[in-house]
Formats: sequence, C-alpha cells, structure tokens
Amino acid sequence: MNHRGLRGAQRIGNETTFCFVKIIQLIDFQIFCTKLLIMVFLAFLCLCLSPVFSANIGVDLEHGNQVHLVPRPRSMWVWSPSHNKTWNQANPTEMLILNHKNSRSQLLDFCSSKSINLIYLYIGCWQWQKNNFLSNKFEHEEELSEFLYNARKRNIKVCGVFYINDESNNLSESPMAIEKIVDTVVNFNQKFQDGQFCGLQSDQEPGDPKVYMELLDMLHRGALRLKERSSSVFLSQAAKPKYLDHNLIWNGADKTMMQHVQDVTDHVALMSYSQYLNNVMKWSLPTLSYADKMGKKVGIGIELNHIDGWENADKESWFEEIRAMNLHDRFDKNNVKSFESIVLDLEKTFQSYPSFENMIIHSYRTYFSHWMCKDSTFSPSDYADLKASKE
Repeated sequence: MNHRGLRGAQRIGNETTFCFVKIIQLIDFQIFCTKLLIMVFLAFLCLCLSPVFSANIGVDLEHGNQVHLVPRPRSMWVWSPSHNKTWNQANPTEMLILNHKNSRSQLLDFCSSKSINLIYLYIGCWQWQKNNFLSNKFEHEEELSEFLYNARKRNIKVCGVFYINDESNNLSESPMAIEKIVDTVVNFNQKFQDGQFCGLQSDQEPGDPKVYMELLDMLHRGALRLKERSSSVFLSQAAKPKYLDHNLIWNGADKTMMQHVQDVTDHVALMSYSQYLNNVMKWSLPTLSYADKMGKKVGIGIELNHIDGWENADKESWFEEIRAMNLHDRFDKNNVKSFESIVLDLEKTFQSYPSFENMIIHSYRTYFSHWMCKDSTFSPSDYADLKASKE
C-alpha cells in the first residue's frame, strides 16, 4: 500500500474511533442524566414526607393525634386505610389486616384517641371472596385474630361487615351465602377465643323494592343460622332511609321495610346521610321509636366521605362543610358551628331513646384525613408511610 492510501486508512480509522468515543460519551451522559433525575425525585419525595413540607400543604400531625373525648363513645366503619385502590401495589384493606407499616396499631390508636369503641370492619364480599367463605375460613386468620385481640385489650369491639354482590339488587346467591358467612364468623370466634367478632353486619343495600323480600329472607336465614350455632354474635343491617317509606307484606305482616328489617335483626345502622339536620331527625326518630318498642338497637350513620356521581350527591355528606372550616375548628366542642358541636346536639336528642346505641362515622380514612389535613387528603396509609420513612 502506498503512503497516500495508508494515510487515508489512518484518517478513516481515526474518524471511526472518534465517532465511537462520542457515542460512548453520549451514552454516559444519558446515564448520568437518568441518575440525576432519580436523585432529584428521591430528594423531592423525602421533602414531601418531611414535617416542614407537610405543614405547608396543611398537614398537622399534632392536631390529628390529640385526644378527643366525648360523653358518648362512637362507632366507625373501616373499609380501607387509603384513598387509592392500592397501597404499595397491594390491596389496602389486606395490608391493614397484615399490619403493613404498623397500620393496625395506628387504627387502634386513632380509635382510642377519638372515643371510638366499636369498629365495623369490612371482612369480605361473597362475589369476590366466595372461596374463603365456602371453606369457612378467612384468608389471614392469625393476623385478624391478633388485631381483634389487641382491639379487645383497648375495650374496642369489632363487628364484621360483608355484602353479597357489587350489584346491589343481585341477591340470587344470598341464601347459601349468608349461611356460609355466618359459619365463617362463628367458626373463627370458636377457634380464637381471645379475639372475636361481636357482630355481623350486612351492607347489601338493594334499591329496587322488588328484591326487598330477598333481603329480608336472607337476614331471616342469617338470624336462624346464628341461633342454630348458639352464637352471641349480633346481626345488623345497614339501612337506607327510603326503607321508611315503603310498605310490604312479609312473613304475614304489613309493615314498612324498615320495621321488617328491625324485626328480623338485632340492630340497624341507619344511613342518615344528609347535611340537612331536619332530614336526619325525620329518618332517625321513627327508627328509634320502633326499636324502643321492639327492644332492638340503632346506630345513626353520618357520612364524611367525598360523594359524587349522581345529582345532589354532595348533599348526602358533610365532607365539603368540614373541609371548608379551619382545621382547628372542625372538632372544637365549644364552637357552635363545628361539625363536632352538631354531632353532640344530635346525641343529646337521641340519647333519650333506650334503643340509641351511638353515632357511626363513615368512614375511617376520611375522618382521619379531616383530623390530620386542611384539605382532607392525608390518609392513614400516607401517615403510615411517613412514620415508616422516619424509622
């Protein structure tokens, strides 16, 4: 090869080497940028979880954790500790039972500090947990028993809540379902003497009067099953106010749906979901009066969750009214405009009825958020994540 060809080959080789170097440098730069972005994100995440940043977005842990004692202890529905469908890529309710990031103890701490002595705890839906109920066994029995035991040590009772189907008017499998669900709870109580359910509540809420009889038949079958099993577990039904307005003949008697439900169960949880006090009174007083007559018990439910999806849905909840108030005024017993003052007035009215058990708060994650955060977005799972990040 002549010198000109050799120099040409060297030049091409040099240019090729230069290109490879540039490519490698570019790749290294992209890796560096990716790492930098990850570091910035992690730093931002830590900042978001810091008390200073939390204060800036309206979170006040000291206020949320304060002891709030009231003359008459209350109840609370517990469905999920998170506003999201997942918590650390898992089912939030399951994570609660498994005590993920100490969330069970956190729930009991909150109940103790807020005068809540009865938890209505979601235990499953027949449609989705059918195999568990057919085997008469909960999925995480040991962990569930430990939770109930710890609750009992704090003088907090737990009632299991179930429903049959996501479609509220579908009770086609309810005859078999109710017996299997009762057996699952009774078997659990017999197996774990130190941590037991005190009651069992149906949250199947049909809106079509055509299937009201199916609900009554299911409840009647459940009551008989509990009696057959010699169980002390009480039977409850979450009751819609519209049950007061519909009469039907069932079991040979012509009564309102509400009265039939009260006849066949030990307890009703009246969902008096309205921000208008005249509605709450209109629904509650006849329910309490009939319960007095029949020797039954009534809990009066109040809605705190953010509700939407249908016309005037927001009128069924106190969410917006509570969130509009200053964080430190919401539950101030001495502030006549506070939510707490309203609830205390209702309790004073209802306590003259022997059947009145207590007010039932719906539900845990939002009540917690109302206490902890100005915009009511800081859920129990957020709090558990924050505490775990500090440990």
